[in-house]
Amino acid sequence: MYAAELGLGCCMINNFSRNDIREILEIPDQLEVALLLAFGAPREVRRIVDAKVGDKLQYWRDGQQVHHVPKLTLDQVLMGEK
Repeated sequence: MYAAELGLGCCMINNFSRNDIREILEIPDQLEVALLLAFGAPREVRRIVDAKVGDKLQYWRDGQQVHHVPKLTLDQVLMGEK
């Protein structure tokens, strides 16, 4: 089951003290702390919208205050031989 199916929203956090989190959560040294994930009840409606390579990936709100979030597909962001 996904968090969204439970009505939860999620936010990735990259600005935190990795050493503090490692100590607080007793994370072993062989594991890397990459991001924190915060879960909770969303305060807004968000819609993921398709973006194109080269587009300015800018969020916007429509007249109903729906928060539109442009995202590139995995194929658009992966680099390498085709």
